[in-house]
Amino acid sequence: MKKLLFILCLGSSVVFTSCKKDDDPTKKEMLIGKNWVPTAMTVDPGLPVVGTNLFNQLDACDKDDITRFAADGKASFDEGASKCKVTDPQTTTGSWALNPTETILSITNPDGSTISLTIKSLTSSKIVGTYQDVLNGVNYTIELTMEAK
Repeated sequence: MKKLLFILCLGSSVVFTSCKKDDDPTKKEMLIGKNWVPTAMTVDPGLPVVGTNLFNQLDACDKDDITRFAADGKASFDEGASKCKVTDPQTTTGSWALNPTETILSITNPDGSTISLTIKSLTSSKIVGTYQDVLNGVNYTIELTMEAK
């Protein structure tokens, strides 16, 4: 009987230690090393004539732009297959960072301007976030969606 009890205890310890659940990836891990392409952009309140769908107003050369986040905090911005201006460089660099609670993604563009994207949802294939912009004294909330391609 003692031998059977020992075998059961040994067997159960193997089962419990071998079934460890893998940790979910962090938001940083979900962001890095992928080609992120804009797929939707809306604005609230809507703009006269344009309405709320900003993505439809983008030129095709902007819709194929690629953003890549590197593990070291650097970001690259690629013009994609089509460039809006032939004289623009194909790729430029900036930086990115997540705040300590991983709720805000700050992206610094090559010109030094920074967008602070409040993350609404983030998976390994899709980012949805909002940021604020002021135009002619009106506060606008822009919602940006990017997908990993």
